[in-house]
Amino acid sequence: MDFSQIGAVEWIAIGAAVVLQLTLQVLAFLDLMKRPGAWEGRKLVWLIVIFVTEMLGPLLYFAWGKGTFPVAEEADAPAADTVKAASAVDALYGAPAAGDRPDGDD
Repeated sequence: MDFSQIGAVEWIAIGAAVVLQLTLQVLAFLDLMKRPGAWEGRKLVWLIVIFVTEMLGPLLYFAWGKGTFPVAEEADAPAADTVKAASAVDALYGAPAAGDRPDGDD
């Protein structure tokens, strides 16, 4: 193929498609990796689908695969940094009176 026949608009379209594909693949991969669970069959299959089927794989993952994995229980518990920050504020300014905390914790 003679690449000199491809114009600037076509090169921009190709570049945009490549950036979109890589972005979708990276986002799908990162989302898949933060899902709890070991390397079970479903996770491995989705990993292969994401990277082998180019742009279609990440779109399929976001449409159907993302819902097949449970969300981590860590979302229900307060983050360690939040607890540390609350402890630091209490140490500096004293513990709030009953009912003064905005989150309702007394």
